[in-house]
Amino acid sequence: MNIRINQTLLLGAVALCLSLATAIWFMNRAHERESALLLRSISEERSAMLDELIELNGQSLHTFAMDYSAWTEMAAFLKTGDKHWAEINIDSSLTSFKADAAWVLQAGGQLHYSISRLKNDDLKTPPFLDEAFLATMGVQKMMHFFHVLPEGVLEVRTAPIQLSEDTTRRSPPLGWLIVARLWNQSFTDKLIRPMHSTASWRDLPWAPSNAEHIRLRRELSDWNGRIVSTLGVDYVPATLIPLLEGNHQESYVLYAFGLTVLSATVLGLYLAVIMPLNRLAQAMEFGEAGRLKDLTKTNNEFGHLARLVELSFVQRDALQHEVATRTKLEFSLRETESGLRHSIELLGRLARDLHDGVIQSIYAAGLGLEGVRSTLRSDPTVADQRLSACQKALNETIVEVRSFITTLDRGESSGQPFLFSKGLASLAENMEAFQQLKVSVAVDPNLSRRLSPEQELQILKFARESISNALRHAEAGSLLLALQPHGAEEAELTISDDGAGFDPAQNNHNGRGLLNLAARARELGGTFQLDSSFGKGTRVILRFKPAYPEQK
Repeated sequence: MNIRINQTLLLGAVALCLSLATAIWFMNRAHERESALLLRSISEERSAMLDELIELNGQSLHTFAMDYSAWTEMAAFLKTGDKHWAEINIDSSLTSFKADAAWVLQAGGQLHYSISRLKNDDLKTPPFLDEAFLATMGVQKMMHFFHVLPEGVLEVRTAPIQLSEDTTRRSPPLGWLIVARLWNQSFTDKLIRPMHSTASWRDLPWAPSNAEHIRLRRELSDWNGRIVSTLGVDYVPATLIPLLEGNHQESYVLYAFGLTVLSATVLGLYLAVIMPLNRLAQAMEFGEAGRLKDLTKTNNEFGHLARLVELSFVQRDALQHEVATRTKLEFSLRETESGLRHSIELLGRLARDLHDGVIQSIYAAGLGLEGVRSTLRSDPTVADQRLSACQKALNETIVEVRSFITTLDRGESSGQPFLFSKGLASLAENMEAFQQLKVSVAVDPNLSRRLSPEQELQILKFARESISNALRHAEAGSLLLALQPHGAEEAELTISDDGAGFDPAQNNHNGRGLLNLAARARELGGTFQLDSSFGKGTRVILRFKPAYPEQK
């Protein structure tokens, strides 16, 4: 099948999965909102029902307290204390009004009469009776509160005893009637039986209602307003659970369908795209065309790619063979080129050595012989000394030329070992003998011991070229040649004269002197600097790093 058709089908399946996921999400959100609304409605309904049940069950206790306290006979009982009357009218009324205890107090708070159906001797006297309670009761008069006992929670109502004629109940209390009812597990079970719920007096932490439980709480306070107990009511919304289960089943069906479509999409993607791509990647990674044997027979895009990759392997092998052949040829050419470059470098170095050594020595000897001509008659002794110096210089030049011939035969660079201090002294001596030139030498002995033989030879040739330039062009009378440390690690060779000087920027002569000086500075790994101006002489500076470290 064409890869485009596969991609279209796969994209359609992916779009279907996304649409299905979106539909499931919106459906779940709608179910959640519906469930939340139903849960809120049922919770409010159950909360109102609980309040009504509490109010209905508390109405009899309220009626008992209000009716019997506004009764002239009750006021008379405060004076007579007739227990037979109390038994007939108070004791028998406990059952009628679903009360468990009653107390009659004098106006000052003294206990006048008590009756209790509970098996608790402590209830002969109200357990909450104290001066603070009496003071509060005198202000509020009709109180409704709860008091905790070991066997449960006692609901209490109070009312002032007044004459029947006082319908507005504004006259001073003649005494007090206190009635009570015990809230225990049995009472609360009967109380909430119409709600089909369960009650608990455990002080459980509050938790929000959910689809499985609706939790209601009623906090019970004592006469001082402090919470002394909590009534918890749990209701299971039986009508809501089947609805939620139905919603969940719908979601499960959609989930199963979506998972099936997604699995089919993933499988199709793997078979149609990922597996061929893996085979192509493995073939290109390991360079093995055999991994594409079956794929090259297909007529889709991956088959076309497999055939192109197979062709590329054939071309690669041919290219590798061509590269190997050309590499051998290039290696041979590089060897030839290296030999030519070495020969050219050797000839260049020999040319510099001839220019800086032999030619300068011959030129200096010629200058010396020219000076001999002028002094031969006037001062034969000086002329004879100069002739000896010229002869010595020419003999040294012959030795150096023979060294160059030996170098050419061996294919090596010239580099006879020289003693640096001796070489500088000999150079200064020859230059002074050839010309009326005062040469001063200042060499740091510690620094000269740190030079390698190759550095010594290069520096001597650098100095000879510089002095020769001064003789030919500067018309100098004195020259200073100094080798001193420069900084912590470098050495500095300075050659300065008091000649005519020149402008380096306008130096247009065709000689190789300055070029040779710059080349020798590069071979030493150093820098070359030329300072000169008209009438102020010339100074040549060579800075380089000695071959050996300083001895401490």
